[in-house]
Amino acid sequence: MQERNSRPTVLVYWPFRSEVDIRPFVTWAWKQSWNVAAPRVDRSLATMSFYQIKEPGDLRLGAYGIMEPDLAQPLLSREESADLIIVPGAAFDRRGNRIGYGGGYYDKKFEQLLHAGDKAGKHPLRVAPAFELQVFERLPVEQHDMSVDVIVTENEEIKPCS
Repeated sequence: MQERNSRPTVLVYWPFRSEVDIRPFVTWAWKQSWNVAAPRVDRSLATMSFYQIKEPGDLRLGAYGIMEPDLAQPLLSREESADLIIVPGAAFDRRGNRIGYGGGYYDKKFEQLLHAGDKAGKHPLRVAPAFELQVFERLPVEQHDMSVDVIVTENEEIKPCS
């Protein structure tokens, strides 16, 4: 996952509503001196960018009532250098498909990272924490819906076959 003597970069979400609370993982990553970045949505451009965060105080209430990095935080200059992406979602299936909350922000970002990763020869691992009740055998997905590599629930780790 990481090159020797480098600090891993992880892209995270800050939990909202009933999403799996990943704050203990984020705190652990900070203690390991990992580079941690969280998304900020620009509704006018319909884009999402990741900003470095070093503590919960780096976040402010943002778009859609979700905690986002304050604009004073540094923009992650090379998102394609991420080693790991922790992905939220409303529902997942055993093939790794995910349904988000309708904005398409993560799907667009995954597509950008996939193309950048192809050029750089690097693809971050996409992990979705989920509750068992969010996982279905099969979901109706569309061509633009991007999948995840691993789904982790309170009962199992699901590694979909490609």
